[in-house]
Amino acid sequence: MAVADDRVVAALGRRLTGVSGDVVGLLRALPEIAAHLRALRASTEHMDDEVTGMHAAVRDLRGDLDDLKQEIIGLREEFQSLDERLERIDERVDTLTHPFRRRGRLREDPSAPAPDADASAA
Repeated sequence: MAVADDRVVAALGRRLTGVSGDVVGLLRALPEIAAHLRALRASTEHMDDEVTGMHAAVRDLRGDLDDLKQEIIGLREEFQSLDERLERIDERVDTLTHPFRRRGRLREDPSAPAPDADASAA
């Protein structure tokens, strides 16, 4: 069994020797890798702060948009009310001016020229 153990140890030694070069290279690169990881962490923390700020800005905008929407709804209601009142006023004006239009005292189109007094006398 000693011979078999020696073969296993020799094979394991050969494998470790092949890996040990990689391990040494990895150990040499670890400080550089750690520096890159620290830079990535700092960058992601900065991005996290930016994303948090953007999220807060979006919430503020959403609130502003909701306020604006309510103001627009209020204006729409005011305009509808104004439109209804103007319709009633228009109906009253039409009712009040109807007799004058029948008698010819009120022109249908106020921008049209007045009838010539000489033409009506003839």
